[in-house]
Amino acid sequence: MSAATRSVADTEAIVARAIECAKEAGAAACDAVLIESESSEARVRGDEIEFVKQANEHGLGIRVLFRHAARGEGLSSAVTSTSDLSPKAVD
Repeated sequence: MSAATRSVADTEAIVARAIECAKEAGAAACDAVLIESESSEARVRGDEIEFVKQANEHGLGIRVLFRHAARGEGLSSAVTSTSDLSPKAVD
């Protein structure tokens, strides 16, 4: 699904899925961000169109904090990101 066709509900569901997976894996705390952008560029020289470029970009990032099981105190963190927003990749 492209950023142009993804609804706010779809975007929220992707982020919620990532957070839920982190919690199920034992995260003490986590946050996620999904960024989408669309851009277009055109270059004209005189009366001629030199080129036209369009781009759609998206990425999901998640930060997770885990408690140290062996010591019972302190936290470790992990950060990862992906541009693949399929359910399998988010999981």
